[in-house]
Amino acid sequence: MTIQYQPSKRFSGLSKLMLTTRWATLLLFAGLVSLSSCGNDATNSEQAEEIENSVAIEAPGFARATANRPFSFEEDLEGETFTIQNPAEASSFTTQSGTTLDIPANAIVDAEGNLLSGPVTIRYREFNTVAEIISSGIPMTVKGEGEEMEWMQTAGMFEIRGFQNGQAVNIAPNKPINIAFISPVDGAYDAWVLDDETNEWTNLGPGADPVEVPMEGARLNDLNQQIEELQAKTAEEPKKPTYEKQNEIRIDDPANLNQFPELRDARSHLFIYAGSDPAKAPKKNPWIRDKDWSRYELAAGPKTGVYELTLLAEDTIFSMLVEKAPKPADLAAANAAYQKLLAAYKADMVSLRDLEAVRSQQRAFRRSIQAQGFGIHNYDILWKSPSSIPLMADFNFGDMPETLKNAVTVYFVTRNNQVVIGLNRYSWDGFRFDPRLDNKLIAVLPNNQVALFTQSSFKQKEKELEAARGQKYTFEMEVREEPLQKLNDLEEVIKMASL
Repeated sequence: MTIQYQPSKRFSGLSKLMLTTRWATLLLFAGLVSLSSCGNDATNSEQAEEIENSVAIEAPGFARATANRPFSFEEDLEGETFTIQNPAEASSFTTQSGTTLDIPANAIVDAEGNLLSGPVTIRYREFNTVAEIISSGIPMTVKGEGEEMEWMQTAGMFEIRGFQNGQAVNIAPNKPINIAFISPVDGAYDAWVLDDETNEWTNLGPGADPVEVPMEGARLNDLNQQIEELQAKTAEEPKKPTYEKQNEIRIDDPANLNQFPELRDARSHLFIYAGSDPAKAPKKNPWIRDKDWSRYELAAGPKTGVYELTLLAEDTIFSMLVEKAPKPADLAAANAAYQKLLAAYKADMVSLRDLEAVRSQQRAFRRSIQAQGFGIHNYDILWKSPSSIPLMADFNFGDMPETLKNAVTVYFVTRNNQVVIGLNRYSWDGFRFDPRLDNKLIAVLPNNQVALFTQSSFKQKEKELEAARGQKYTFEMEVREEPLQKLNDLEEVIKMASL
């Protein structure tokens, strides 16, 4: 089931503006916002309170968790819905991933702490992929000692919420919900919970040791289906368009030109060999172009746009298949289309490799947690790497004005996609990366655009990056012109960044 996200009204005007304008208009809008903030503080406070009241959840969903989403996608991350028919009785549910939710009797209360009767809706969803984590807007940093920001390495996240008649409900004290979460990652990870008010993580301490379980059911079936689809898509690599100028032949005034209306625009035409046998091509037989032919005749070929050309001389008759030679613009368009096909092919190959690796392991790990409250839960460790190279990072986004960088979040993805860190402009000076790992950058720009610094770019610039240790370094980002429209677009972009 897809849970529809209701965007906050305070941002709806900005979202529409960002979807329909370019940098200059965004700069003007930023100036107007700045001026409007100079008004009466009391009035602003009243307006803020009115706005807060106007964006209350209209229907049960995940609105709070998506308040800081970096994209204005209409769709939301998929979630599952379960119904507790009688909260006075224990209930148990199993999600599509195999996670189980065991809810004790009398475990659900209203905002005042009163036990509930009547059906209660439970909504559950997981965040395991890079696209899901980025799209959710969930922070993956935590304040360490000295107020420094530590980076989190996740073994999987989930969100669970409860509602009755559209109103959020709570978990009763001393009645925790037991959640046996299916994680794709082994190892010891602490359990964390995200505070809805402060948007900060609280460490609940070491989680129970994970228990290995076989991958089965819907999860494995879905994996097999994805692999089969990718195998079909990558069965044949796109072929680069080739053009052999040596196979050109110019024909002046064919005898039966009037039979072909599409060729009547000129008396002279440049054709190119279209046969399947290279040995018969003009490239291999220069005499075809050099001979003094007295007559040319055209006949319809085996398919539209292909002709049988017969060349006649006093002592020779020669026939071959030809087609009209493409114009330079046609060649450029064909090469551009090939480059897109090749990029998609390479991205699919990366996905196929990753999915086949997961299937070959066929391993999953059950992690148990006693959820004392509804919200977002995480299994994480703080990522440390003594081999990391610190940089005072900056980013070049082409013609984007410098002032708009304040609206950009750059996501650093590393450690086999387990570390996904969103960095705003004020934290770029604290950037670091380990050159031994798989590193990539995905920047979220205004207007739902993105910019990339790919894994291969990190490898190509490795010596340059190492030489800049502790100094300023500007990443030359590849800005993608087409804005993202849906979560699947983001997933495709992340594949591109993995190349």
